[in-house]
Amino acid sequence: MLDPRPDVTPVGIVYFPWEQQPGRGPTLVIKTRAPMPGLINLVRREITNIDPQTPLFRERSMQEWIDNQLIGRRLPMYIALAFGVVALLLAVVGVYGVLAYSVVQRQRELGVRMALGSSSAGVFSIVLKDGAKIVGIGVAVGVLFAIGAGQLLKAQLYNVAPMSPLVIAGVAMLLAIVAILATMIPAWRASKINPIIALGK
Repeated sequence: MLDPRPDVTPVGIVYFPWEQQPGRGPTLVIKTRAPMPGLINLVRREITNIDPQTPLFRERSMQEWIDNQLIGRRLPMYIALAFGVVALLLAVVGVYGVLAYSVVQRQRELGVRMALGSSSAGVFSIVLKDGAKIVGIGVAVGVLFAIGAGQLLKAQLYNVAPMSPLVIAGVAMLLAIVAILATMIPAWRASKINPIIALGK
């Protein structure tokens, strides 16, 4: 069976005479220079002209054949993608929860800052910077783990480099953007703190 993984060494092909080991039917493989629309119909017509009694079934392109062979590998990847989306949502909720709790704990401090002349934009910037630090550390650690996991899963990947800078950078940027957006809500709430009420608590 054809295996598209680069680390798998093909064992070669052994010839068996048809008379000694007949199968259910022969396999006809046609190589073309470019995909040709209607090629299957043309082949079917030519085979019918040679022998009208010869059936032709399961006709498909090599790409379709490879796709069918990779269904068993793609399903776990789709499941992993679903878990990745859930993990992203949990990360966003976690970042939002931590920063929202931090704002509540620092409410008196932020009220003092505003009472001493700090603007709403200044308080917003303080909370946003704290959130950006958390996000930056998390993304950096996540990239390191992603590189290590990519090396462990190298044998299971097809047409995807385990150290693909584009994939790693894209996912890291997506996580950073989503997490920063999640920090804006607590930062906006912090900027609306009434210093009189905050200092009275």
